[in-house]
Amino acid sequence: MLRLFATASVVALLAAAPSYAQTSSPSTSSPSGSMSNGSMSNGSMSNSSRTAAQGEKLAKQDKKFVHEAAIGGMAEVELGKLAQQKAQSADVKEFGQRMEQDHGAANQQLMAIASAKGIDMPKQLDRENKQLRDKLAKADGAAFDREYMQAMVKDHKKDIKEFEKQAKSGKDADLKNFAQTTLPTLKQHLQMAQEIEHNMRAQSPMASKRGNGTAGTAGTSTPTTQR
Repeated sequence: MLRLFATASVVALLAAAPSYAQTSSPSTSSPSGSMSNGSMSNGSMSNSSRTAAQGEKLAKQDKKFVHEAAIGGMAEVELGKLAQQKAQSADVKEFGQRMEQDHGAANQQLMAIASAKGIDMPKQLDRENKQLRDKLAKADGAAFDREYMQAMVKDHKKDIKEFEKQAKSGKDADLKNFAQTTLPTLKQHLQMAQEIEHNMRAQSPMASKRGNGTAGTAGTSTPTTQR
């Protein structure tokens, strides 16, 4: 009986051997699976490599535009926040809020384009804009309003020239489109800044004194005009 039981056990083991071999076959194919995973990681690496290569292939004008537009946008946002805190005029405060909103949105769009093309965005302001920010931070009231709006007129004239150049002669299609779609907003900002600055000059005490002096001069010249 024991011999028969042993023989039956051996037969059962031999019969199970093929099925074990079949179940173990997937483990032999696992290296190919790991190779497949490896190929996926290689694919992602190749995608990042292609992005970096794309960034390197961008024209110098396109890279310069991204750098300057990013710094300019950051400056407009920071100075806009400062205007909301320190401005005396309600118009200047409102203008600062508009700068924070509009340039903040434009910065996000530019960041998305730059990231897709492997372009590193600047993380902080350049020296010129830092000096302007520090200067305005020390001003208060009407003096802040005057200096801030003068800077906004000057900066937006410069920005419009840069964006017009990129929209006309930029090499990268996405950056050209960004420049074209942002230009109307920049021009609107410039018009607003010029109007606010003009109104502030008209309301200043010096302007009223000049106006009175001009009126007196006109009165003395009246006989000449009648002749």
